[in-house]
Amino acid sequence: TMFIDSEHLGFGKRDNGEEVSVWEQTCRLNQPDGEVINSAIAYYRHAAIHEGDAMPWPERTKRSYDVINTTPNFRVYRDECEFESQTLTNVVGMKAVLRYFERSRTLGLGGPKKLDQCVTEGIAIVVAKIDGLEVLDTSTGPGSLVFVESEVKLRGKSIVIFHHSLFRVDESSNILIAEGDVTCACVTAEGKAGAFPGWTLDAVRKTAAQTS
Repeated sequence: TMFIDSEHLGFGKRDNGEEVSVWEQTCRLNQPDGEVINSAIAYYRHAAIHEGDAMPWPERTKRSYDVINTTPNFRVYRDECEFESQTLTNVVGMKAVLRYFERSRTLGLGGPKKLDQCVTEGIAIVVAKIDGLEVLDTSTGPGSLVFVESEVKLRGKSIVIFHHSLFRVDESSNILIAEGDVTCACVTAEGKAGAFPGWTLDAVRKTAAQTS
């Protein structure tokens, strides 16, 4: 098992003027504070889906978030896709994107067992609002290799905002497929707003960028 820590260093431009998102990524063995195997600076480009030309990064992707969590790469299955009448193919649609985003949040909280801990403590983490949800790619279909990157911002004690980005793994660069903001709230068994337990955000940090 390997863990990859990703730290966003900011945005910059290459010599050709292309705007890139710059990340320092460190691969560790067995655990988040384990032995460093390798580290590198990664550059992500925001490309047009069909033409492949560079595009400016959306302003909302430049906001500062506290925690980065990335799912392991996984394959898209045919039954997760929707039929696209224009291209006559099966592609990743909105329903699949929302399920993938939910998978990322579950992973960030430590998996299903950690969610069971919420029940034990008499709380629930619920989706309060979804903003800016967009599917930007209509060519990702069955067999595609994808992953979800989630940036997390804590607002007060009872609101956590996830900025989810779904990427397709490509030979030259990772292609942004979909993105959106999901606001989650912590509520008590009585339905009242409650504070997120300390272990929830700790769990997100500990599982950040986990892959195997």
